[in-house]
Amino acid sequence: MSRSLKLTLILLCIISGYSSLAFANYAITKEEMRLLPPYCKARSEMSEHPQTAARWKSILGQDFINVHHYCQGLNFIKRAYSSLNTNARNYNLQNAINNFNYMFSHLINKKFVILPEIYLNVGKAYSLEGDSKNAILSFSKSISIKRNYALAYAAMSDLYSDLGDKKRAKLYLKKGLAASPHSRILQRRLNGMKNDK
Repeated sequence: MSRSLKLTLILLCIISGYSSLAFANYAITKEEMRLLPPYCKARSEMSEHPQTAARWKSILGQDFINVHHYCQGLNFIKRAYSSLNTNARNYNLQNAINNFNYMFSHLINKKFVILPEIYLNVGKAYSLEGDSKNAILSFSKSISIKRNYALAYAAMSDLYSDLGDKKRAKLYLKKGLAASPHSRILQRRLNGMKNDK
């Protein structure tokens, strides 16, 4: 066997190995699936359990067909939190953002019931990436769609707090409480900031 042929075969093995690794990293494990919303499992097992999938489609609408991208995004965020190094963290966050953006670009129903939640989580991914501008835009979109969405106000407040802007952090907690007055998560955060200027 010639030297160039050997090198070509070695290179093909390396590329194949990387492709297999990327695919393996993309697959959601059974353990990870247990931590995701129930419609994620229903979408992944659509051909095996069509009745369950049909039930979720009746709840979520036509966009159920692409919801696995949202599930992938959620899973990549979870992986980012447990990443052992910066490269792995960035890889997971970028994959999360890419999957969320796929959902946005393929929306069938612009009033998709979990759209505020998707914007919330893409905002979290941007925030973890250090992209505060896109995080703020995403949290704002979440709030504009669902005015009483306490988790989006909390996320916006946390981001401003991390940026050192305690005044805006408090402002979003107060706005959130005006829209969702019984929110414990917002009230706890506001009580914890009473001594902050």
